[in-house]
Amino acid sequence: MPVKRALLLTALAAASLFVAGCGSRDDEVVGTWKNKDEDLTMTFNRDYTMTGNEGPRTTTGKWFVHGDHVKITDVSVNGKLMTDMLKEQIDAIHSTKDPHKEIELEQTLNPSLTLSGDGKTMLSDQEVGGHPQTFIKVKTQK
Repeated sequence: MPVKRALLLTALAAASLFVAGCGSRDDEVVGTWKNKDEDLTMTFNRDYTMTGNEGPRTTTGKWFVHGDHVKITDVSVNGKLMTDMLKEQIDAIHSTKDPHKEIELEQTLNPSLTLSGDGKTMLSDQEVGGHPQTFIKVKTQK
């Protein structure tokens, strides 16, 4: 019996190390990020909510990590859901069945950022002036 117990404990320890090694990058995302070129900050909280501030505009949403990508969903601007704000444009885009317009719409409603390998910068999937927005981590939450 002691041998079986030792093997079981060894297997459990190995499994927990494997799971820990396969974890997502959530901890790297949590904190405050500032746009390199504009007065825009985003804070990603441990409870998977986020807030963004750009002048008088406040953006809120939920976030999750998928690989190296940070996806933002349920986006609201100044308390109004983005899907409600853009309802007419959404309906018009869906009626055209243009795949390029559908991709642009998806990026607007559910923005995505790509986290760098070192976890210090993120690039937005939305371009401004022909180049992606770069965000730099300025504060880490504990």
